[in-house]
Amino acid sequence: MVPAELTRDRLQAAIDAQQALLEPADIKAFAVLVAKIFEFARTFGLANPDTEAATKFYREALSDLPPDLLQRAVSDVVREWKWGNKIPLPADIRNQVEAELTARKVMLVRLEMAEKRAPMPVSSTAKFDTSRLVSAAIGR
Repeated sequence: MVPAELTRDRLQAAIDAQQALLEPADIKAFAVLVAKIFEFARTFGLANPDTEAATKFYREALSDLPPDLLQRAVSDVVREWKWGNKIPLPADIRNQVEAELTARKVMLVRLEMAEKRAPMPVSSTAKFDTSRLVSAAIGR
């Protein structure tokens, strides 16, 4: 049962906010963050792959990440570098924030389920013929 104070309007606002948290990073933000990985690799003399091809693979594998999670993942990868003389694979970057991404998706599903279960709003101007409702309820 959904608490009465959680109206459909409030739930819809929460759904909208949660969907915003799942909105993927735009191409410009993505390019800036991926460039940070390549810049790090060049600065420290690490293997330097074909950045155009690598960026394509990163984009395909990470295109669903919201900008804040992508930024956190890239920052974590740079801060905790553990790939030796190589750049991290897209999965290595995704693993940094996979739990948070999953939690956001689960929250969205829960909110959507709650919204479906929430009582429909009753118009304050609605008029009911209570005698007909009572008759119908008792089978007359």
